Amino acid sequence: MYSLIIPVYNEEESISEIIDSSRKCMMDCLHGGPFEIIVVDDGSGDQSLTIARTKTYKELVVLQHSTRRGVGAARTTGVLHAKGKKILFIDADCTYNASDIPKVIEGLTHSDMVIGARKEEKGTFFILRASIKYLFRKLAGALTKTNIPDLNSGLRGMDCDKTRQFLYVLPTGHSWVSTITLCFLASGFSVSFIPITYNKRKGKSKFKIVRDTYSFFVTILKTVVYFYPLRVIMPVSIFFFMSGLVFFTRDIIQRNMADTTILLFVVSVIMFIFALISEQLACLRREINQKINQ
Repeated sequence: MYSLIIPVYNEEESISEIIDSSRKCMMDCLHGGPFEIIVVDDGSGDQSLTIARTKTYKELVVLQHSTRRGVGAARTTGVLHAKGKKILFIDADCTYNASDIPKVIEGLTHSDMVIGARKEEKGTFFILRASIKYLFRKLAGALTKTNIPDLNSGLRGMDCDKTRQFLYVLPTGHSWVSTITLCFLASGFSVSFIPITYNKRKGKSKFKIVRDTYSFFVTILKTVVYFYPLRVIMPVSIFFFMSGLVFFTRDIIQRNMADTTILLFVVSVIMFIFALISEQLACLRREINQKINQ
């Protein structure tokens, strides 16, 4: 069984269309097989919830947050209520085509996660957003040692049981999708990307450039440190050590050992030891999680 989760916040202009088109595609793709569509309204202030509840499809489940908790929280609520072994996500603003859902379902037959990789950015401030997302993809790819065509696509599918392993570390905001992507990659689960088209959204964007950009950056560092702290902390230790060498060379020439030089070497050693301890703890946590989920 498949569960399609649609997080909603003030999407009265598009919610009806995305429910109808998604249901049709699911029916055509699964040839009458069991599926459910879970709409999670995150405290909308418009008619989104009312419109969703007017749909009488037997496959449709409509859930509601009494107050706004964040799109990530809405996704988590959907995962917790999902009955399917495989879960799918699509945004409610019609930026993603429901016709791409069958490609995601097909990809899930051989991957733990399938992400719809957008060919281009069409959101608000698209030039700035495209540049920021490009830099973040490269940073995340370097830290996870993986090529990531799209880090935070809203159209994706994944194994439900594996997703639930990470619910306790997932944020409540827009960086939910980025975090779960990094969690799967860092855990060694198979992740594949399929090219999809991306449309201009209907309605007003909820993306905030400064707030959400900062959130994405912190999410990448926090998630990679959680799984592989050595990859983040060790470069910092090396930086302090190399800086100490530069200052040490200067002090040798001047025949005067400065306190700054000693401090840089001490900090580099402390960071090195901290990195090793953190890596051991991360390895221990992974072993425990593997035993729990066996």
